[in-house]
Amino acid sequence: MAPASAAVTGFGIGSLLTPLLALQVDTRLAVAAVSIPHVVGTELRFRGWVAWVAGAASGLLGGLVGNQGGIRSAARAVTYILDTNAISALMKGDAVVVERLAATEPPEVSVPHPVLAEIAFGIERLPRSKRRTALQARFDLLCTELPRAEWTDVVSQMYGRIKAMLERRGTRIEDVDAAIAAHALALDATLVTANVDHMARGPGLRLEDWSR
Repeated sequence: MAPASAAVTGFGIGSLLTPLLALQVDTRLAVAAVSIPHVVGTELRFRGWVAWVAGAASGLLGGLVGNQGGIRSAARAVTYILDTNAISALMKGDAVVVERLAATEPPEVSVPHPVLAEIAFGIERLPRSKRRTALQARFDLLCTELPRAEWTDVVSQMYGRIKAMLERRGTRIEDVDAAIAAHALALDATLVTANVDHMARGPGLRLEDWSR
């Protein structure tokens, strides 16, 4: 077994992956250290990302390392755009999705603002509770560590093209989904989503489901 520690490289990925793997985390997630009484883990080393990933988290996860990152713009080659359900899976500590994220280079992944808006809306709808506090803390970590896909003029053009084409076909997707799809098309990136059948309506989209 690997030791319960993380050597952090890239943009502070240890601070991102450690708390995401907890399915139940109390309000202490928001501070810099909580105890790890019993966690089974494996050390994953994938190219630029080095992270200690817990396998079946059955207690509180902690040992949060310092944040080395910051909000970043996706002004570079982006391979993957994360859909709302992919971010939600990371926040829930889905081990499969977390490991797929760890297997990519940091510059390859980006998140469009409509995704962040949907997650923020979902959290705001929840009653005040420890669960809401924990979800907000995980969301804050993701917002700090994951680069943004900017809404450019090209994205706007792609959005209009998608909406018009689907209208001519007599099919539709929600406006926010069309906007997320437009980001992927504008960046010539693959959209990571668990809602493949629905998003496949977007013309020319490349899709991957990291939850499988």
